[in-house]
Amino acid sequence: MILAQSKARSIKKKDTLIIGADTAIDLKGQTINKAKNIKEAKKKIKKLSGTTHEIYSTAVAYYNNKLVWKKTQKAKITIRKLSEKEIQNYLKECGKQILTSVGCYQVEKKGPNIIEKIEGDFFCVMGFPLFPFLFFLKKFKRKNE
Repeated sequence: MILAQSKARSIKKKDTLIIGADTAIDLKGQTINKAKNIKEAKKKIKKLSGTTHEIYSTAVAYYNNKLVWKKTQKAKITIRKLSEKEIQNYLKECGKQILTSVGCYQVEKKGPNIIEKIEGDFFCVMGFPLFPFLFFLKKFKRKNE
């Protein structure tokens, strides 16, 4: 929530809806951050291999520098038990692009190759609580027309 709010508040524009979003992963009480390099990504995927973790996606909306909406969604993701070779092949296929994803997987790209199960909203896993946002946007538009 704090990072999403910080991102949105960094943009000062009057009469414009500003959206900020961020995603975090919790693995048994430990926060997982983005990997800085492929070596770190390999360690993170090894750590997630064979486990279920929770992903939290938060989005906020500011209008005229005031918070007008916020939402956090949670989903659970289970990563298959992966061999060393599977991890290496996966990282080779993904390349450095994987470093943009907090869990070192992208559900919309190569992630399904290592994901065993998703419980919750697909868009939450992608990093944005889309359906709650669309509902808010509809109400916001009516109010500001």
